[in-house]
Amino acid sequence: MWKCKKCGETVEDQFDSCWKCSADKAGAPTVSPEVIEEIKTEAREYHESARARYPALRVMAGVYKILAWLVAIGAIISIIMLATSRETSGVLILVAFLGGAVGFVTLFAASESIMVFIDIEENTRQTAENSKRVNRK
Repeated sequence: MWKCKKCGETVEDQFDSCWKCSADKAGAPTVSPEVIEEIKTEAREYHESARARYPALRVMAGVYKILAWLVAIGAIISIIMLATSRETSGVLILVAFLGGAVGFVTLFAASESIMVFIDIEENTRQTAENSKRVNRK
């Protein structure tokens, strides 16, 4: 006999999980393969439908990414133009390079930050739904 660490029920040794709460001998809840497959299927469906969530944020992330590349291209063109000019100092070229790099990184990071927040929300929602589903079964 063994005592369930989750609910305290006494279970015979021949069983690997508690009949009352479905926890295994270590106290972790056991989940049937059918439930796992159901969760995977629902997760795929959820991720497909999640693409429709937050369209404005997704557009803004795309706009920031495009702006980041435009800043980088503009900085490269400026550096080339400054480098070919005979009257330009090296300091001005360095300022153009640093300004372009900082602008690119800032805009690109803003874009990626938006997408990270969307992913965190989606993962949190999916985890909560999976936990509810597992606890019900």
